[in-house]
Amino acid sequence: MAEVEHSAVALFAADSVNLSTAKAQEHRDQVNRLRTGLEKKIAEHPDYALVKMLHAGSVAKGTALKSVNDLDVAVYVKQADAPLNDAQLVPWLADRLFEAAPPNMTRDQFVAEAHCVTVSY
Repeated sequence: MAEVEHSAVALFAADSVNLSTAKAQEHRDQVNRLRTGLEKKIAEHPDYALVKMLHAGSVAKGTALKSVNDLDVAVYVKQADAPLNDAQLVPWLADRLFEAAPPNMTRDQFVAEAHCVTVSY
């Protein structure tokens, strides 16, 4: 049985497994545009219901696979402003995120799913 050298494994990982640095940065830039919009909204309206947004998950940690098809983001909300009913929370969050989105985004890009908001580009 032939030995597999580290260089062969590294090449395979770079070609077939690991998300490229450029693609990871493209994903981070998408998240940062949303974060910038939210930060602007909060600065203009300190009483806004959302507090901050953090990029989370494998892309943020630098462990994403080449097959990544989503970006994880944590959004902090003011409890007093959020709906008490769980069924209303995600649609409410979709509306708040759209309000803070860059002007080139449309409401239909923010879809309330069962447990999260999906933002499509």
